Amino acid sequence: LPPNHHIRTFSNGISTMSHVSGQECKDMCWILLRLIVDLPLPSGQVTSHIIRSVHTLLDFLYLTQLPSQTTNTVAQLDSSLAWFHDNKAVFVNLGICEHFNIPKLHSLMHSSLSIALFGTMDNYNTEQTEWLHIDFTKDAYHIRKTIKQDKYPQMTAWLECHEKLQQHTAFIKFRQQPEAKQQRSQPPIGPPGPVPCSVKMMQNPSANAVSFDDLSRKHGAVDFQDVLGDFIAQTNHPKASAAALRTLAADTLIPFRCVPVFYRIKYTSIIDAIHVQPEQRDTHGHPIPSRFDTVIVNLSMAIIEVMCGETMVAQVRIVFQIPERSIPVLFLTLTMVLPTHLTYVEWFSPIPATPDANHSLYRVSRLTGNGRHDASIIPVDSIFSSVCLFPQFGQQSREWNTFSVLELCQSFYINPFSDRDMYLLLS
Repeated sequence: LPPNHHIRTFSNGISTMSHVSGQECKDMCWILLRLIVDLPLPSGQVTSHIIRSVHTLLDFLYLTQLPSQTTNTVAQLDSSLAWFHDNKAVFVNLGICEHFNIPKLHSLMHSSLSIALFGTMDNYNTEQTEWLHIDFTKDAYHIRKTIKQDKYPQMTAWLECHEKLQQHTAFIKFRQQPEAKQQRSQPPIGPPGPVPCSVKMMQNPSANAVSFDDLSRKHGAVDFQDVLGDFIAQTNHPKASAAALRTLAADTLIPFRCVPVFYRIKYTSIIDAIHVQPEQRDTHGHPIPSRFDTVIVNLSMAIIEVMCGETMVAQVRIVFQIPERSIPVLFLTLTMVLPTHLTYVEWFSPIPATPDANHSLYRVSRLTGNGRHDASIIPVDSIFSSVCLFPQFGQQSREWNTFSVLELCQSFYINPFSDRDMYLLLS
């Protein structure tokens, strides 16, 4: 699997794991569906039932994690669980298990009623009691004055003191609030959508001056100079025709041969990072493979008009800046604020209107022309987030590994289960 900020790669697989923690179970959920999409079953049996059962159960798990619920999301919960029960018999037929008389599985049928009675499920999951145990037992035990004597009375007194302080603080905040005015009724708030992202870049570049030759050789950006000319022509003449833009790009003289580059993109509103790093060596001289992450691009912010749809998948090859002294020379008729950070990306095919009927994954492939990958230069701000792609395995080559599969494989599935924002975007 290609590396991704949200995905854990199990280097030794998951079948040999004997003791699995709660976090490891979550990590497995992110990759579980991909393991069975192209899985051949004995005697040529159809895989549709096992794929549907796994996908619908994952849907159920992600829907229960929403911080707000509506009648629609609760209905989706019940529908996903019903689909799972309709297809789960395949596990018994394959001899994977004897029955489904599992208490935790039975408790899932009460989830929609629990949400209606008590609210979202983050109010009463097992993590709540674990944190309460830390706050009310462990902290109270370690803060007590004496070592061994009268521990329970001291812990009780400590908890009582903190409860009174919290009540007093809440009362003061209540008294300091202005008199509540009668508010108009508002429509109910629906389920959350993907969180808008804010890019956070390093103050200084990772490499101050990287030549165009090194960008082609180390980053794989073989058409960087030509694509940069296209970007300059399109920025200066946004209303020109495609034929005119090609002529203008060919006549563009670029007055520099090096650019400062950045190896990472971070975000302030979500936990995410995009790695754009060529092959390097560590302090012991061991090679560190190159890594060029895949991303979701918001096309409305990308200053390009050659694509369709609202979002597309791309692989980031370079994150760079145009030298400040060259901006007045290249952009004479600039009527907009030029983005501070730009990125060279290679495109995948547009995301289909509908996913696969069985596993509900969207399939994308490399966009090529004349034997080369289609590439563009876009603002870094137009990148929505990183995205995890699953290779379409089939009869795979043994040369594929975590760091080479993006270069060697041509068709991929988009993983909607890498994080909650990606699930909301693709569901």
